[in-house]
Amino acid sequence: MLKKVVFVDDSKTVLMTAELAVKPLVEQQVIDIITYDDATKFLSDVENDFSFDLLITDVNMPNINGLEMAKQIKSNPKFMAKPILALTTENSPELKTIAKEIGLTGWITKPFKPQTLEKAIKRVLRIR
Repeated sequence: MLKKVVFVDDSKTVLMTAELAVKPLVEQQVIDIITYDDATKFLSDVENDFSFDLLITDVNMPNINGLEMAKQIKSNPKFMAKPILALTTENSPELKTIAKEIGLTGWITKPFKPQTLEKAIKRVLRIR
């Protein structure tokens, strides 16, 4: 069964780059990806029973930042155990500490190498 991976980033360029990076996993029918350039739209869909296996989010976004969005998602018992990775230009120890407290699974710094993103997805979703 395909694992559903969601990318949330306000940059369409980053979303396109991420799609290209994970294209081999999509072509192998290991994952299916859904992208959002608006965190509030993603939260709305989650509230309306949209589900996912892995969320990969930017931190700095308009309207709601990725850490606040993650906190809202993790507050829902249905999504408490869902893995969330940050994919961001941010690299401060303080933000990483906040992310861990919220329950994020990992942190990938932009710019990223395609193989780094693919390895992280495989590790988190336990894909061989």
